[in-house]
Amino acid sequence: EKSFRIIDYKTGRRLPDRGDIDLGLSLQLPVYLRAVEQILAAKHSGIRTGAAGIYYWLKEPVGQKLGIGSAEHLEEAFYARKQKQLVGSDEDLTKIVDQAIRFVNEYVNHIAHGEFPVEPKEPEKVCTYCSFGTICRIRSIRLKDPGVSR
Repeated sequence: EKSFRIIDYKTGRRLPDRGDIDLGLSLQLPVYLRAVEQILAAKHSGIRTGAAGIYYWLKEPVGQKLGIGSAEHLEEAFYARKQKQLVGSDEDLTKIVDQAIRFVNEYVNHIAHGEFPVEPKEPEKVCTYCSFGTICRIRSIRLKDPGVSR
């Protein structure tokens, strides 16, 4: 009654992991957790805490995976094995959500100022193949940096 989980349905090739959240590459779950907390706080009395964000993988084999969650609500709001997506406390989860919101604000600020920097956080993992490679600005960065595999 005092906590909730959110679910994000995925059909892509791979599920985001904790590293993607920490780098600001996958912000959906933390942003959804904050949004739902704020909506519930405005509409209901009593504190509602975001306990976890879960991915439902809709490709074979269909299943679910913890995206991020607080161990304080394990088996109350969600089930998961011990893994790096499971953080120790609500306070730890709040810090991760706060960082995600800072990433969102940074990205929005860049967009609002017409700034579209090509600064992949993990260039070796970006665009290994794409049919738009001849017009993409990321390719030029990859070609300039000898440390990035092509």
